[in-house]
Amino acid sequence: MLQIRIHGRGGQGVVTAAELLSIAAFEQGRHAQAFPSFGSERTGVPVVAFCRIDDSEIRLREPILAPDVLKSWRRVSRSLGEGIARCDQRHRLAKCFDG
Repeated sequence: MLQIRIHGRGGQGVVTAAELLSIAAFEQGRHAQAFPSFGSERTGVPVVAFCRIDDSEIRLREPILAPDVLKSWRRVSRSLGEGIARCDQRHRLAKCFDG
């Protein structure tokens, strides 16, 4: 199962990006789910969206704590900044490229 977590601020398209990933996977015949996590709905507040993609039915319904891929439209850490990171088996982040 591929698990993706996207961080950003309200209005940046974080939720839309997760939805588009899941729709693209579904169109290719895979099982997918996407859901957001945010507080008050207003521009500029922190937003996290999650996307899971798998070849079989997805029964998990909780937030993704240990993602395979992490996309950030805001700073995740001082060393990574903005961009896309891939998480290793110990859940350490390794920068892939700027997003």
